[in-house]
Amino acid sequence: MTGQTLLQIPAPWHATVAPGDIVAFRFPHETDEADGSELPKVRPTLVIDVVERFGERYAVLAYGTTNPRRFGRREAYAIDVLDEAERDGASLHRQTRFHASRRLMVSLKNSGFDIRRDACTARLGRLSGDSLKRLQQVRARIHAEQDMRRDRNRQRRAARPVVIETRRKGRIRSEKEVRHV
Repeated sequence: MTGQTLLQIPAPWHATVAPGDIVAFRFPHETDEADGSELPKVRPTLVIDVVERFGERYAVLAYGTTNPRRFGRREAYAIDVLDEAERDGASLHRQTRFHASRRLMVSLKNSGFDIRRDACTARLGRLSGDSLKRLQQVRARIHAEQDMRRDRNRQRRAARPVVIETRRKGRIRSEKEVRHV
């Protein structure tokens, strides 16, 4: 093999996507039309997390918008990309807010990703600086809330004592048994 050059084929974009990446995705509208007259438009979405389930990779995506309106309690889930240098690295033309309170999990093979033909990728850019730090804070909050929810559910399913009384001919026997179910 002397003198031959090996051509390295890059991994497909969905194999290397990571939290903090900005991808082009057809994010569903909050109020979808039943007749399909208003199809979701392609918009920049933020990859909050990448998880593997049943041997397939999924991305947790956050809705992105250039509308700067405040949204009350859910402000704790906002990730703003305001700095011009950060916007350039993320391929965002205007100041953008990602709403991690409005997120969904989709397969990385989902047809909603807008794959650019020239680069064979849906990845537009990546967060950096303060916006990346903010993403890490929001991710920590989301993971903590999931852990708390899991603990609450586990406590609800925990074994509870149940008293078993036995009866004979309509009479309660004096023996009571406690079982944990």
